[in-house]
Amino acid sequence: MGIDYGGITREWAAQVIKQITNPNLGLFQLSANELCLQPSKLSYLVPNHLDIFYRIGIFIGKALKEGWLMEINFTKSFLKHILGATLYVEDLEDIEPYTAKGLLWILENEVGDELGFSFTYE
Repeated sequence: MGIDYGGITREWAAQVIKQITNPNLGLFQLSANELCLQPSKLSYLVPNHLDIFYRIGIFIGKALKEGWLMEINFTKSFLKHILGATLYVEDLEDIEPYTAKGLLWILENEVGDELGFSFTYE
């Protein structure tokens, strides 16, 4: 028994976030650099996965609103997608580092007709 001034609730929330983002559950997976999380490509195999993602979003939103610290590191592209922010090639580095590196090289170098294609980026 005790009075909860936010410490117990914050600890509980941190444990919940840690459990629901566990890659072994199938909803999230580690990114290519193994430092960040992103929704799993196979999450559809989890029954009611869309409902679960919806509820996770509500929980994370509540935690952010309340100022609870969470040990969670989503990929830049996933965070930008949630926020509706503009995505850039650099944001691909967490997910596909080699593809991002190749696209950035194409942007920085004149490839023109040598490779037989053009590349436009805005």
